[in-house]
Formats: sequence, structure tokens, C-alpha cells
Amino acid sequence: MESIPFRPSRKERVAAQYGSAQLADEYAQAYHDTGPQGRFLRARLRLMQDILASCPGGDLLDAGCGPGVMAQTLLKSRPGDFRISVLDQSWAMVDYCAASARSIGQVYPAVGQLEA
Repeated sequence: MESIPFRPSRKERVAAQYGSAQLADEYAQAYHDTGPQGRFLRARLRLMQDILASCPGGDLLDAGCGPGVMAQTLLKSRPGDFRISVLDQSWAMVDYCAASARSIGQVYPAVGQLEA
């Protein structure tokens, strides 16, 4: 009988994809790229800001926060308006996000799955 090769779960693959501070930093730097990926990421930031422009503030959850660029953008552009909880499956991403935001404002970090 032929054995089935081990295949990591989606959760394990996602967590491993950004499992180090260097990989989190590379993802954050992608926002500055001049190519399609950078333009896409910056367009998401603008869309988020446009959507929240009429919101007076309050509690926000950045699910799948990655390196925290969205949270940092809000903390810089609207200081004191939001209490932002950040959630990601990757410890490295959550650590990077919390460390990057520290000089701007406070985020409330959590590692886990949104579904849970």
C-alpha cells in the first residue's frame, strides 16, 4: 500500500508563509513597491480610509492584520479615534504589527483564527 505524503493544513501553511520577522518586514515593504502588488496594497489602504471617513471612531478589528500597515495608517491619520485589535494566524506578523505601531499608538494584538 502506497503512503500518502504529509501535507500541512492551510492554517499551518499560512502561519509558516510569514513565520519570521524578516518575512513580515518584506510584506510591509511591498506596500512601497511601484509594481502591481504595491498599487493593489495601497488601493486597499485608500479604500479602507474612504470607508471609515464617515465613521466617528470606536472599536475596530483588523482580521488578518499582516504587518499592521492598515492599523498604522489609521493610527497616524486619525490619532485617538480608534481602538484597534489586530488578529493574524502568524505570531511573526502580530509581533511585527505591535512593534511597528508602538511609536504611533496602541493596538491590541491576538494570534488566532477569525473562525475560532
